[in-house]
Amino acid sequence: MNPFDRLMGNEKQKRYFMGEIAKGKLPHAFILEGEEGSGRHTLAYAVAAAMADPMEQEKIFKGQSPDVREYGLAPEKKVFTVETVRKMKSDAAIKPNDLPFKLFVLSNAECMNQQAQNAALKILEEPPENTYFFLLCESASALLPTVRSRASVIRMQRFSDEELTALLLKDEALLAKRKSDPAFFEQCVKSAGGSYGRAKVLLEGKDGSALKERAIAFVAALDPPDKTTLLLLAYKLPSNRQELDKVLFYMQQAVRDQVLLRSCKGGSGLFFYSQREAEELPLGLSVSELLRIYELITSVKRQVALNVNVQNARLALASGIIKTVG
Repeated sequence: MNPFDRLMGNEKQKRYFMGEIAKGKLPHAFILEGEEGSGRHTLAYAVAAAMADPMEQEKIFKGQSPDVREYGLAPEKKVFTVETVRKMKSDAAIKPNDLPFKLFVLSNAECMNQQAQNAALKILEEPPENTYFFLLCESASALLPTVRSRASVIRMQRFSDEELTALLLKDEALLAKRKSDPAFFEQCVKSAGGSYGRAKVLLEGKDGSALKERAIAFVAALDPPDKTTLLLLAYKLPSNRQELDKVLFYMQQAVRDQVLLRSCKGGSGLFFYSQREAEELPLGLSVSELLRIYELITSVKRQVALNVNVQNARLALASGIIKTVG
């Protein structure tokens, strides 16, 4: 089996890597840019597997190869510090064990502070022989220009709703979900933002319920607007960048449903709220107010992806909403 077959879509990206590997001219550093669920990890591991002996491929995908290492943001941390990069550099200096190369994956690369990025720059400029680095981030613009100049930027494919539907329906379990609840299936596709991984998580119901509850509490404080509660809830929003992104995503869907409820009688096509929950919602805010709130949440979500200070993003959300509804 071709290791790249594990990655949905992204045919142009896969052809590029297969061609460079076949020529023996694979660059030593890449920035894989794309949203959560876009296949960045799968692509990085597929590249490693494609360069390895077939007997080693399964170990690579299972994370069991000593020569393919991943460094990620610790759950309790907000940023990567230089210590993480130094550990990666130390590991890179050791010769490979099972493979003729070493490959390092740096997840959440946009969370590196400036000192960490400068440390990474040094090893990207002078990498050990037969050593490859994959920096994974939502937006390459969050990295220093000097880092970007030392690595090839590969943008993961964002699928259209039609392309995403076709890919999801190749999974028999997801096909059954569409047959049983076509409206829910369609809403998950529309809410996934072109990401196969996110669409699958939504359809399988595996997204964090605790994060969803935070979004519910925040949106509930909008109508009628409660300034004190909004500021308190904003302060309590996750300080972890990835968790905050998910809460903001849920807020987007909640506000979208509220717009739908005000525009269409009966609430057909709801995604975030159940029909029972929708019937209990206050309907004081106007459609124009809700649309401005939706745009604000989207703007803050974009800022979070671009590595804006998380605390500033949370306060900007609360103050912006208070101005809109206050």
